[in-house]
Amino acid sequence: MIQTTRLWWIRHAIVTETEGTVYGQSDVSCDCSDTPQMRWLADTLPKDAVVITSALKRTHQTAAAVEAAGFGGRRTASHPELNEQCFGAWEGLNYNEIRARYGGSSQQFWLSPAGRRPESAPDRQGESFFDLTQRTHQALERMVRDHAGQDIAVFAHGGTIRAALAIAMGLYNPDNPDILSLIFSFRVDNLSLSCIDHTSYTTKDGTPDQYWRIRLFNSLKAT
Repeated sequence: MIQTTRLWWIRHAIVTETEGTVYGQSDVSCDCSDTPQMRWLADTLPKDAVVITSALKRTHQTAAAVEAAGFGGRRTASHPELNEQCFGAWEGLNYNEIRARYGGSSQQFWLSPAGRRPESAPDRQGESFFDLTQRTHQALERMVRDHAGQDIAVFAHGGTIRAALAIAMGLYNPDNPDILSLIFSFRVDNLSLSCIDHTSYTTKDGTPDQYWRIRLFNSLKAT
């Protein structure tokens, strides 16, 4: 038996209230005023898709705007595992402030962000991109198990979508976190649409197996 689950990834609308600061897991709002792009997403996404968001309100706001534009998906759950990478004590600071306060450690982070973590705050643990990919992997396993064979519209974040792409490309390797740096060459625009297929099957000898295929990446309405 062969079964394919299609995951449609939408990055949330642009955030304007942060004025150039790093916001990561800060629960900021987004600007959902791009009506043509919302309509394009509503028309492009499968009408019967299961809808899953991260736990951050900017993905909820984006999902609601696409639904208001005519998308009829079935809202099911919010998964905190799909939240953006947490930048710990750096959140709320701009890059010059981070450089001034954290000096060499911040420089090392940007040179090798896949395996390094920013400094943590008392209420916020800094994450590496590997940490983000690890929990994205858990969310992926959960989604393809709970909604096998269905279309899933996932409203998430740039980092989360890159992590999902890295997993589909076979770059998630706990023994070599730095290989994830290759995925930073991929740009993920706000309100872009990407699609990753997960196919599970049984081999001739009865062994279960699976593979991923990237079908669409960073697609936007033609202007």
